[in-house]
Amino acid sequence: MAGIVWSLLLLKLQFLPVVLLVIGALCLTGQLTCVIAFALGGLVLAISNIVCFGPDVAYQWLVSLRLSDAIFSDPRYTYPTYLVSSLPGAVVQLVPFLWREAVKKVFYLLAVFISMQALWVSWQLVKKVGQNCLSQVSLIFVLGAFLLPLISPHLLFYDLSILALAGMIIYGQPIFKSEPHLVRDLLLAWFFVDAYFTAIMFTKSQLAQPAILVIVLGWLYMRILKILQTQIANSSEGF
Repeated sequence: MAGIVWSLLLLKLQFLPVVLLVIGALCLTGQLTCVIAFALGGLVLAISNIVCFGPDVAYQWLVSLRLSDAIFSDPRYTYPTYLVSSLPGAVVQLVPFLWREAVKKVFYLLAVFISMQALWVSWQLVKKVGQNCLSQVSLIFVLGAFLLPLISPHLLFYDLSILALAGMIIYGQPIFKSEPHLVRDLLLAWFFVDAYFTAIMFTKSQLAQPAILVIVLGWLYMRILKILQTQIANSSEGF
């Protein structure tokens, strides 16, 4: 059921890496039900779009993704840069226009490396725990929510609403009460996001520097990644 529901994120690609992290970790440990359901749901969604809107509209939607990438790196489009909430996007804003294509390629490669590291740690965690890994999967989902600002080039400020879902997971599962650092890091994330929003609303965005927000969220991501690595070490000692 989760795989089928998550396939709807093909309509909101910014959030897709979160579920791909969870699905990838499960798939690498031989738990294929979720990835099969995700693939089938995506196939049904694609066929439904083609049937309802025609192949031309579906093709233009794919083409629009390339245009979106151009909009976020070309100052001629004059979009509000203070809404950018990702590492690749924030760095691109700091370099001259002529360097931006080269810088994008470097940070896109960095995003792939960071994603592979997160996937490897998530896989190790699920593999150590085995089939009964609901809390670990929830923790991987939270990790994915904090991973987004580091890898998603088109993540905008309002997309950070996914941190509310991370909070629902953390506060909704009693097992996370044994991880007070995780709760504290979530509160820190909410505080800095709210502070950034205040800067946007009341200072005409002059104090809203995307790079600062991304650095803070990246630091919190590293702290959550360390929690996962600690759980892996504790699981190894248990065996």
